[in-house]
Amino acid sequence: MIGIPSWGSWDNSTTWYPWDTSSPEYGMWGRDKLGLHGLTMEYYTDSNDYHTDQPGVVQSLHPRCDSATYFSTSRPQSCVFQEVIPFIAYSTATDSPNRGVAQHIQDAFANPKSTYPTSSTAKLFPGKYDGTWNPEGLHRLTESLHSGIMAANEAEKDDACHKTGNYSTTGLPLALQPTLGQDCDEFPFRSTLEGAASPKWDFSVRAVDAKQNQSAGGSLVAFYGSDRVLAWDQSLPTPEATNDTFYVRIS
Repeated sequence: MIGIPSWGSWDNSTTWYPWDTSSPEYGMWGRDKLGLHGLTMEYYTDSNDYHTDQPGVVQSLHPRCDSATYFSTSRPQSCVFQEVIPFIAYSTATDSPNRGVAQHIQDAFANPKSTYPTSSTAKLFPGKYDGTWNPEGLHRLTESLHSGIMAANEAEKDDACHKTGNYSTTGLPLALQPTLGQDCDEFPFRSTLEGAASPKWDFSVRAVDAKQNQSAGGSLVAFYGSDRVLAWDQSLPTPEATNDTFYVRIS
C-alpha cells in the first residue's frame, strides 16, 4: 500500500514507487526456469474529500520470470511483462549508423522477390513488426546453446555471398568484395532459429558497408539483453508457442 496525500499529488508526482516480487525456481519450466504469473493492482482513496468503499482494480498483467544464465551477471534473475511485444528498431535514414542493414531488411519484407539468393518460388521472411503478435516472429539462438544451428546458418549465408555450393547461380550477382570494406549481411539474423539454414523460411544476403553491419550487430546484441529475450528451448511444452518471439521494425 502506498499513501499519497491527494489525487492532485498523485497526478503530479514524479516519484517512482517500487515493489518486490518473488518467483521461486522450484517447479518452474524448462532450461531457464520460467515462471508465468499474474499481477493485479488495487487502489482506493480514504480522505476527507474522497472515499471509496470498494477498491478500483487495474487491468491484470502477466510477468514472466526466469533464471537464464546467459545474461549480465548484474541481472542473473529477472522478470518481464509478457504483454510487451519485443522488437528491435532500425532506421534507413541517411544519418543512421546501420542504414544499409535497415534497407536490406526493409527490401526483404517489402519485395522479397528482389533478394538474393534468387528463387523460382515466392520467398517468405518472418519477423516483420506490425504492433501485434500476429506475424510469424523470430527466435533467439546463442553460441553456447545452439552452436550447430548458428554454424549451419553461417555456412549457408557464406555460400550465397560467395556464389559457391548450392548458390553458384542464385547467390549475389557479384560475389562479396571484402577488400571494398564490405560485409555480407544476412536476414533473418544468424542468431535466430529462422536463419539461413532454416528449412521453413527463406533468407536474403546483401553486401553492405562493414561498419554499418557491425553497428547493426551490436544493436542486436544489446537488444537481446535490454529486452531479456530468452534463447530457444526445445524442451518447453509446445515450443513454438512458449518460447520468446521478437520482431524487427524498420523506419
